[in-house]
Amino acid sequence: MEAMTKVSSDSDSLKALDSVGRRLAGVYAEAFLGAASKAGLADSASGELREIANAFSQSGNGIHEFLSSPTVKREIKSKVITSLSKAGASDFLVDFLGVLNDHDRAQLLPAIADSVEKILLNRNGKVKVYVTSASDLDEGTAHQLAESLKTQLGKDPVLQTSINPDILGGLVIQVGDWVWDGSLSKELDGLRDQLFERGNHAIQGGRDRFRSDR
Repeated sequence: MEAMTKVSSDSDSLKALDSVGRRLAGVYAEAFLGAASKAGLADSASGELREIANAFSQSGNGIHEFLSSPTVKREIKSKVITSLSKAGASDFLVDFLGVLNDHDRAQLLPAIADSVEKILLNRNGKVKVYVTSASDLDEGTAHQLAESLKTQLGKDPVLQTSINPDILGGLVIQVGDWVWDGSLSKELDGLRDQLFERGNHAIQGGRDRFRSDR
């Protein structure tokens, strides 16, 4: 693949975190996995954490904003967290959310879930790869892409695909903070820039010749 460019494609809640917040999320993620492993719940607890983080982040429900709000008292937040057990949340997860609340770190939940997922994938020699295409990838193309990425990255890629007709063709591939843009729209933008630059040179050259002939 060609050179990759560093970008940020995190959700709004992750983008809002500074470097300190991200490091804290990593610390909590390690602690979460350590406790879950000791309890024999690493897989189930990690999946449950991701589900509740996704649910909290859904637009319109306001739960993440509520738990992250500095104006809402911890006691009130604690009652809401405790009530999650009635909705089917495990005691382990409720206790973990309680710890976050006690330290005013509930806003880190999406970042913690993201860190947990990355840690588990890395431990298993895998890495999540986001692939954007103009239309659905057929099974054969997806397989070939996965094999190529495995060679390039040295890890088994876990593809997460999405469709964006605006890219017209080709692929946009993102791994972590790095993106490779091989889309047709990107190529057209580059061609447009080249033509614009050549046009400017031609105009300037004409001006220079005109001045020298006078």
